[in-house]
Amino acid sequence: MRSLGFDQKEESLFDMVYHLNLGSGEMIDEAERNELAAYNLKAALKSKASTAFAAAQRFLETGLHLATGDQPGMESLAYRIMLELPECEYMCGRIDRAEELLDLLMSRTTDLAQRSRIYMIRIAMNAYLKRNHIAVNIGRQALAEFGWKLPMKPSKAAVLKEAAMTRIALYRKRKELPLLPVNRDPHYQALSDLVMAISASVFSISL
Repeated sequence: MRSLGFDQKEESLFDMVYHLNLGSGEMIDEAERNELAAYNLKAALKSKASTAFAAAQRFLETGLHLATGDQPGMESLAYRIMLELPECEYMCGRIDRAEELLDLLMSRTTDLAQRSRIYMIRIAMNAYLKRNHIAVNIGRQALAEFGWKLPMKPSKAAVLKEAAMTRIALYRKRKELPLLPVNRDPHYQALSDLVMAISASVFSISL
């Protein structure tokens, strides 16, 4: 692997990974196994980008097997591989396996922003399966971890009140808004992403 240049690796990534995977059972050097696991992750991401979820799933499962000796933690290669797997599993019809992986990821994740990513995978899965009530409840559970407790069926008066307060706040800050910097706080971004993730399901069950 190290003998190939970057351009060669890019051009022949799938062929290289496929052939190396055939002999991966004979690999005993941990550094080599982790290197091949990283290439499997790269091949999986390229496959997912072209919606080839079955191929991506195979690369990820192989990568996860190779990275079993990796260090634990959210920055580990094994964790990053596992984070990509649930979407492939449910897109390939293996819902139980996807749920199992998501439960495992959640048990290993304490950071709120990172937990929101796992929640969003679960929201997307249930929305894809037309289980919109479940998707919304998962979103509400995720938002509650950030201190946002949203009622399932707010009254019209409550909705009108929130809309009016938002309009007033925006009007008062109308001159400052164009000058404000982009908010890059990860918790703020996670909250925004979660609200967007459940919006389609909220709309569906509100019809």
